[in-house]
Amino acid sequence: MAACESDGDVLSTSNRNASETPQKVRQLLSDSIAETDQSISILESPDDSDLPGLPAPCDSANKEAFFSRVESFTSFKWAGMSLELSPFHCAKYGWTNIECDVLKCFSCQAFLCATLHPLQDVNKYKERLAGLQDDLKAAHKKFCFWPDSPCPDRFWTLPLNEPAALLHEMAERFKCLCVLDTQLPVLKQDDLGVMVSLTG
Repeated sequence: MAACESDGDVLSTSNRNASETPQKVRQLLSDSIAETDQSISILESPDDSDLPGLPAPCDSANKEAFFSRVESFTSFKWAGMSLELSPFHCAKYGWTNIECDVLKCFSCQAFLCATLHPLQDVNKYKERLAGLQDDLKAAHKKFCFWPDSPCPDRFWTLPLNEPAALLHEMAERFKCLCVLDTQLPVLKQDDLGVMVSLTG
């Protein structure tokens, strides 16, 4: 009889454990996941200014960030570069200009020396230029996203194959010029004719 009671205790205990297991799993999972309002309050807490910043998200789709990188290039620090190494092409892959002929990745903090020495041999110059173009992608650190996720060319090119977008951009620029009103320089008809003859 005692054996039957002990068997019954074992069965009831195992049934209880089986029914409690999913509840325990749910409890463990819910304890390990932070609630959304708590995570937001942790990120936005003003008292944690000494903590290191969170890693920057992939901002290859951010047009403002792209142009802020372009603005780091000046005629004093990036003079005489080939069109293939224009500020637009460098910023496309996350590079900023920090010193004369020196680039730094916005995300992985890698450095790239882009000095183009004047060479007598045109072929060697072209080889160096091609190497620097490849380095815009390859000089990043191992897990940097820029080589695989550069900024789109539409950030700085005219959308000629999209007439509606082109018209919208021109209208926006015209509105900005209209704000300047009388501050714009006056062009005489003769000057316009000279300009047309120079470009045509």
